[in-house]
Amino acid sequence: MLTQSQIKKLTNLSVGAISQGLKVLQNRKLVEVSPLERNKNGKKLPSIYRIRSLSFAGMNRIQSLFGTIIEWKPIFQEMKENLKNNEGDLENLKGYSEIREFIENLIKITPTYENVTKFFKS
Repeated sequence: MLTQSQIKKLTNLSVGAISQGLKVLQNRKLVEVSPLERNKNGKKLPSIYRIRSLSFAGMNRIQSLFGTIIEWKPIFQEMKENLKNNEGDLENLKGYSEIREFIENLIKITPTYENVTKFFKS
């Protein structure tokens, strides 16, 4: 659990960057903020930020990654076609076969990502 001031000391980021980053993390439900508290004199105490759960944060990040891969599926398919259509010109270039295999594997595994994403949304 950290305050913005403690995060600033640890990261050397600006207060604005920290605030914006924490808002993004809050919106993604990765960080919780302590309720507003005041001292005896009524002065507002600094908010305390806490990571909800590393496993939750990790799963949320994985789900986001899967969503991106799913969105890119048509682009990957187009890339695969372009690689296939230009194979004669490209096949002797260093890395061609690895790139082609990588794209093909992404396309093959996309249905699994779609199923996992549906599972987490339900």
